[in-house]
Amino acid sequence: MDAAERNRLIAATRGYSSLRGLIYAPAGLMNAASPLLDAAWPRGGTAREWVSVAMFASVVVAFFAALSFYRRRFGVVRHSFSAAQIIGVIAYTAAMFALRGPHSASLHCVWWAAFYLACYLSPYGLRVYSLWFAALFLGLGGLTQAGILPNEQFLPGGTHAVGQSFIWLALSIHGLLDHLLLLRLLPRTAPSTVPNA
Repeated sequence: MDAAERNRLIAATRGYSSLRGLIYAPAGLMNAASPLLDAAWPRGGTAREWVSVAMFASVVVAFFAALSFYRRRFGVVRHSFSAAQIIGVIAYTAAMFALRGPHSASLHCVWWAAFYLACYLSPYGLRVYSLWFAALFLGLGGLTQAGILPNEQFLPGGTHAVGQSFIWLALSIHGLLDHLLLLRLLPRTAPSTVPNA
């Protein structure tokens, strides 16, 4: 095995947990559909609630099916997260929901741009397409700042369904790209257990 191949396997192994895009893509699709569904079919009726339950159940089934697929295809990769990483993720997520004020939509887009930049940097700049998403959300933030897009378009719980749906659709597409990248990076068969990455 040459150095390039070895580095590729190390990077894919260390980033394995975040590259399993089929695990989070279905949840992104559900969140993308929910605002549009709320706009077209307001909550309150029994049928509407059953649709929401069916969507959630589908995501749960898809989540466990994806876990099973990755386990069968690649085996198990144990990854240890440091306390600093866990605290950083919690603080970063809390900041997203704390964004309020006249420029909060722009800041929210910047949050997503930073999220995709972090995806690019970890692991090892493998996900070049993450930079496309980062640039896209920086551009959207500029459009909201300039008043070209409604300020609430990209805010959680905002009144505009299209903006929130776009955010989650982008996350789903990113997940599919992560999945395809993982298929290219790792061999079809792997040991049942790989040492801590």
